[in-house]
Amino acid sequence: MNSSYPPFNIILNFHMFILNGILYNIIILYGKRVIYYDSQLFRIFIKNKGTGRLIELKSSVRIKRRRK
Repeated sequence: MNSSYPPFNIILNFHMFILNGILYNIIILYGKRVIYYDSQLFRIFIKNKGTGRLIELKSSVRIKRRRK
């Protein structure tokens, strides 16, 4: 029986990880990108390849305003 896999590899690590003094609970290896999830701030960061800095992944959530 052959099972099909997606062209990228997703590996979930549920270990505690400390980087630059910040505690991350989940590290996701998505292809060649490294994605960090901070459970305390509920934010997702992507590591920049060039500088090695963590860039926050902004969500495109729109705030709906009530009309009177």
